[in-house]
Amino acid sequence: MTISTSRLYQTNRDLFVSLNKELQNLQAQAGSGEANLRLAKDLTDISKLNMLEEKSSEVSQYVSNAKRAQTDLEILDLTVERLQDLTIKLQEISVESTNDTLLPEERARFILDVQMIKDEIFSLANKKDSLGNSLFAGVANVDTAYNKDRNGVVSYQGSTISRKLNVSEGLEVKQNFSGLEVFDRISGEDGDFSVFTLIDKLTQSLEVPIGSYQANNLLANSNSAKIKLPPTEDQADLSFEFIVDGMKSTISASVFSNDYQPIVDKINQLTIQTGVSASLSENNEITFAGNGEDVTIGAFTFGVGYKGKPSVQVLNAQSNDIIDEIYSEVSSYSVTSQQITDAFEHFSSIRAEISNSFRLTEAAQQSNEDMILLIEEDIAELREADMASILTQIEFLMTNKEAAQATFTRISSKSLFDFLG
Repeated sequence: MTISTSRLYQTNRDLFVSLNKELQNLQAQAGSGEANLRLAKDLTDISKLNMLEEKSSEVSQYVSNAKRAQTDLEILDLTVERLQDLTIKLQEISVESTNDTLLPEERARFILDVQMIKDEIFSLANKKDSLGNSLFAGVANVDTAYNKDRNGVVSYQGSTISRKLNVSEGLEVKQNFSGLEVFDRISGEDGDFSVFTLIDKLTQSLEVPIGSYQANNLLANSNSAKIKLPPTEDQADLSFEFIVDGMKSTISASVFSNDYQPIVDKINQLTIQTGVSASLSENNEITFAGNGEDVTIGAFTFGVGYKGKPSVQVLNAQSNDIIDEIYSEVSSYSVTSQQITDAFEHFSSIRAEISNSFRLTEAAQQSNEDMILLIEEDIAELREADMASILTQIEFLMTNKEAAQATFTRISSKSLFDFLG
């Protein structure tokens, strides 16, 4: 039997180091109250802990998204509220401008007010959120959602798809809107229209004096009169009322490349009843002749295919001087006023959608915050140290350590002679 003093000391040293390390670990757990999970013996708890921490991170991101969405929705709500206010102002102008006693300078002030409203709506359409993203460009990465050319024509350059955020599992809300669904696709009696087109139409109606939608008696001072119709593109649509001594007829036709002969033919089909005939000359001019006591035309509707702002000029049959000018009733108060009402209701619907999204986002945030608390409780429970077990282990290790120390002292005090004897 070979006895090595150095081996004896090394063995006991390793034992004391191991005991001290385990005691320090247990004492640290006792001091912090958190268990020190080890892969070798706590694999199930570690797996559960990782899963809970991953879920907590995911839900925390939902909470962050919800807060971000609420900020954006608040900005959107204020913006659409301002759009409603501006629409009300447009309606007020539309009503007040129907007063036929207004002076030209008063109508000019209305036109200026409408242009200022258009500029503000254009500015709102290009508004950005707190991070500099466009509120109405959808997912498009553009600096401005809308452009305006030198003629004041507004065009959209954003996306048709709105940007969305996940605020909870299976729930996403709009973070912004496509400008098309807010400003350009407003439902009306005659189909969708743009708020910018509506404003331009209101401006045009303000530029036309009240009562200029119908000509005075064409044959009041002569048995002939002449009108000049606007130039067309390849095809255009025209409709108007032809009234002779109280008998009203509607004349309508499609015109191809400035050929107004179909209009002349329809007027002449009524000559036996009206006593008024028509003939076509160059430069889109129609000459009326007859013995009617009261001959008027009006209620013009110009369809697609006309160049510029179409109107009909009443000319002196001999000198060709312009006596009167008649404009389309499409720009009349009744049509414009209804579209303004449609626009206001449209903005109200958008705002209701924003409000609903905000409520959903708030509820999702509260639900996710409650879930985070539950997850944190489960994590804390997994990490919580079993104090009774730890104290028992500490006491057991202290006893083992004391026993090992006593044994080592007893063995190390013996000499070679004790083993030889």
